[in-house]
Amino acid sequence: MNKFVEDVNRIVEARFGFSVHDFADFPFFDYYEDSLDPDGFDYQNAVDSCAEDFIYEVEQEYHLVRGSFA
Repeated sequence: MNKFVEDVNRIVEARFGFSVHDFADFPFFDYYEDSLDPDGFDYQNAVDSCAEDFIYEVEQEYHLVRGSFA
């Protein structure tokens, strides 16, 4: 699970320059499954989906415009 959160964090940091740990709690467990191979497509898809939803939630909560931190 820690690797999963850190993989999501890399995407979020690239977008905002802040860590996922700097924002409110997020349900990472809803996206993560122990059975996923960290080198597999399904794992990366889960990371991407989680990061996308996390970013959307932060943008909505803080009234950010997509692309304003890109």
